[in-house]
Amino acid sequence: MDAPLIEVKESPIHGRGLYATAFIPKGTRLVDYLGEYIDLATARRRDVPGTPDYSPYILYVDEDLFLDAQNVDQPGRYANHSCDPNSEVFTEGRVAFIMAIRDIASGQEITYDYDFEEGPAHPCRCGSPKCRGFI
Repeated sequence: MDAPLIEVKESPIHGRGLYATAFIPKGTRLVDYLGEYIDLATARRRDVPGTPDYSPYILYVDEDLFLDAQNVDQPGRYANHSCDPNSEVFTEGRVAFIMAIRDIASGQEITYDYDFEEGPAHPCRCGSPKCRGFI
């Protein structure tokens, strides 16, 4: 069996992050984003910090389908935001996955652009020279 290409460890961006354990070429499918399938109404309800069922791990799949990884400890949920990401989330039907959009060096943190619609409500800490200041 091949060694995994990714690992979760502490991140200077936020909490824990997802890292390459070896060189990863552009176009490599890194990890599926796993979680509970929820609808838009549930996603909106769970996206309110301070509420009992708040989840920071909700991922958009389509206009009325989201994945909530709050109760599923899987590596995809640890990919942090960057304004200059090296990966992107793609979907095929109900499956969401993270894919490298450029070559990723061993040891580099794997990031994608969360592209929150709220704009300045979520400050960014990606540290990229291209940082827009919010997620």
